[in-house]
Amino acid sequence: MPLPSRAERLRAYDCCRREFIQDCAERFECGARLAAEDTRTLDELACEIAGAVMAWSAPLARLELAAEGRFDLRRAADLVVEAVFDERLSPTALRLLSAALELEALEA
Repeated sequence: MPLPSRAERLRAYDCCRREFIQDCAERFECGARLAAEDTRTLDELACEIAGAVMAWSAPLARLELAAEGRFDLRRAADLVVEAVFDERLSPTALRLLSAALELEALEA
Protein backbone atom coordinates (compact mmCIF):
# COMPACT_ATOMS: atom_id res chain seq x y z
CA MET A 1 0.00 0.00 0.00
CA PRO A 2 1.55 3.35 -1.00
CA LEU A 3 2.30 5.89 1.69
CA PRO A 4 0.10 8.98 1.77
CA SER A 5 1.61 12.03 0.11
CA ARG A 6 3.03 14.85 2.21
CA ALA A 7 -0.02 16.98 1.28
CA GLU A 8 -2.38 14.24 2.47
CA ARG A 9 -0.47 13.89 5.74
CA LEU A 10 -0.59 17.68 6.24
CA ARG A 11 -4.36 17.71 5.63
CA ALA A 12 -4.81 14.88 8.13
CA TYR A 13 -2.67 16.74 10.67
CA ASP A 14 -4.63 19.98 10.20
CA CYS A 15 -7.91 18.09 10.62
CA CYS A 16 -6.69 16.43 13.84
CA ARG A 17 -5.39 19.77 15.13
CA ARG A 18 -8.76 21.44 14.53
CA GLU A 19 -10.58 18.56 16.23
CA PHE A 20 -8.24 18.74 19.21
CA ILE A 21 -8.65 22.50 19.60
CA GLN A 22 -12.43 22.24 19.25
CA ASP A 23 -12.56 19.43 21.81
CA CYS A 24 -10.50 21.48 24.28
CA ALA A 25 -12.60 24.61 23.68
CA GLU A 26 -15.77 22.65 24.43
CA ARG A 27 -14.42 20.95 27.56
CA PHE A 28 -12.39 23.69 29.23
CA GLU A 29 -12.55 27.42 29.84
CA CYS A 30 -9.72 28.98 27.80
CA GLY A 31 -9.37 25.57 26.16
CA ALA A 32 -8.70 26.87 22.67
CA ARG A 33 -5.81 29.04 23.83
CA LEU A 34 -4.30 26.28 25.95
CA ALA A 35 -4.81 23.75 23.17
CA ALA A 36 -2.52 25.80 20.94
CA GLU A 37 0.25 25.38 23.53
CA ASP A 38 -0.49 21.67 23.87
CA THR A 39 -0.36 21.32 20.09
CA ARG A 40 3.20 22.64 20.08
CA THR A 41 4.11 20.22 22.88
CA LEU A 42 2.55 17.27 21.04
CA ASP A 43 4.49 18.26 17.90
CA GLU A 44 7.68 18.32 19.97
CA LEU A 45 6.82 14.92 21.47
CA ALA A 46 6.28 13.47 17.99
CA CYS A 47 9.68 14.75 16.94
CA GLU A 48 11.29 13.19 20.03
CA ILE A 49 9.59 9.83 19.43
CA ALA A 50 10.69 9.83 15.78
CA GLY A 51 14.26 10.68 16.78
CA ALA A 52 14.39 7.93 19.38
CA VAL A 53 13.01 5.32 17.00
CA MET A 54 15.48 6.34 14.30
CA ALA A 55 18.32 6.13 16.84
CA TRP A 56 17.42 2.49 17.51
CA SER A 57 18.08 1.62 13.85
CA ALA A 58 21.88 1.79 14.03
CA PRO A 59 22.35 -0.63 16.95
CA LEU A 60 19.74 -2.98 15.50
CA ALA A 61 21.51 -2.97 12.15
CA ARG A 62 24.71 -4.19 13.86
CA LEU A 63 23.04 -7.27 15.35
CA GLU A 64 24.24 -10.45 13.69
CA LEU A 65 22.45 -13.30 15.45
CA ALA A 66 19.78 -11.70 17.61
CA ALA A 67 17.82 -9.84 14.96
CA GLU A 68 14.92 -11.32 13.06
CA GLY A 69 13.01 -9.56 10.34
CA ARG A 70 13.15 -5.95 9.29
CA PHE A 71 12.90 -3.03 11.72
CA ASP A 72 9.87 -0.99 10.64
CA LEU A 73 10.34 2.56 11.92
CA ARG A 74 6.69 3.56 11.47
CA ARG A 75 5.42 0.45 13.22
CA ALA A 76 7.86 0.98 16.10
CA ALA A 77 6.71 4.60 16.51
CA ASP A 78 3.05 3.54 16.43
CA LEU A 79 3.72 0.92 19.09
CA VAL A 80 5.47 3.47 21.31
CA VAL A 81 2.49 5.81 21.05
CA GLU A 82 0.05 2.99 21.76
CA ALA A 83 1.99 1.49 24.67
CA VAL A 84 3.13 4.66 26.39
CA PHE A 85 0.58 7.36 25.62
CA ASP A 86 -2.73 5.55 24.96
CA GLU A 87 -3.95 5.91 28.55
CA ARG A 88 -2.22 9.22 29.19
CA LEU A 89 -3.65 11.39 26.38
CA SER A 90 -7.21 12.26 25.42
CA PRO A 91 -8.45 10.57 22.23
CA THR A 92 -8.16 13.79 20.21
CA ALA A 93 -4.66 14.45 21.57
CA LEU A 94 -3.64 10.89 20.73
CA ARG A 95 -4.89 11.32 17.16
CA LEU A 96 -3.02 14.62 16.88
CA LEU A 97 0.19 13.03 18.18
CA SER A 98 -0.15 10.22 15.64
CA ALA A 99 -0.79 12.70 12.83
CA ALA A 100 2.25 14.77 13.88
CA LEU A 101 4.32 11.59 13.92
CA GLU A 102 3.17 10.83 10.37
CA LEU A 103 4.74 14.12 9.29
CA GLU A 104 8.14 12.95 10.53
CA ALA A 105 10.32 11.21 7.96
CA LEU A 106 10.17 7.63 9.22
CA GLU A 107 11.32 5.75 6.17
CA ALA A 108 13.31 2.57 6.56
